Amino acid sequence: MRRRESNDGGAMPQEVAVARGRAEESAALSLACTAVLAAAKRLNIVLQSDQEVIGEAMKVAARVDAEMQKQLQSGGLKSVNKAYRTYRLETGARGERVLRYDEWMRKYKENLVRQVAFALRHV
Repeated sequence: MRRRESNDGGAMPQEVAVARGRAEESAALSLACTAVLAAAKRLNIVLQSDQEVIGEAMKVAARVDAEMQKQLQSGGLKSVNKAYRTYRLETGARGERVLRYDEWMRKYKENLVRQVAFALRHV
């Protein structure tokens, strides 16, 4: 490991070199954060924390579940059930394992949440 040279040509103590390196990294990180924030503001992009994104995703998933329950009670899932029947017949004809209805419905809901998330990203 090389030691950094001080301005007077002598070797710097290791602790000083490490501290200076951390300060330089911190300054570079600060500049990068400032640049990202400025670019997001200029492009009108909302930046969110991981927790905010997770919270929004949970709200979307809850809304999808509520809507599916409402459709189930009103008989509005006929097209979904028809899609499952088609899936079951085609998959079985190929000799592949067919998912049970509840497994298929879980995947169907997951796909809906992904589609909603994708749509919201482009609003």
